[in-house]
Amino acid sequence: MIKRFLCREQLNPQARKLQNVEEVVQFLCERLSFRLGSSYFGSMKPFHRTFWHVKVGDVDRDLPLFICDPIKRTMKIHSIYVVNKNNLT
Repeated sequence: MIKRFLCREQLNPQARKLQNVEEVVQFLCERLSFRLGSSYFGSMKPFHRTFWHVKVGDVDRDLPLFICDPIKRTMKIHSIYVVNKNNLT
């Protein structure tokens, strides 16, 4: 969704051209970080998107926080919900 949104924006001749990752993150925060109402199942359910610029050195890649098995058939997964600290559905 994000790649499509950025592509559509950059193909628009009147749109500002994003030159680096900082501009992309700022643009996404301005344009996609808002609450929307959804008519999904006839109810209004707000959601919010948050974007971060993770820089080199922000993540310690030498020390994994936890080890987990890969999730099979990830192309069929549309959403993940946290049940508790150790379980996802």
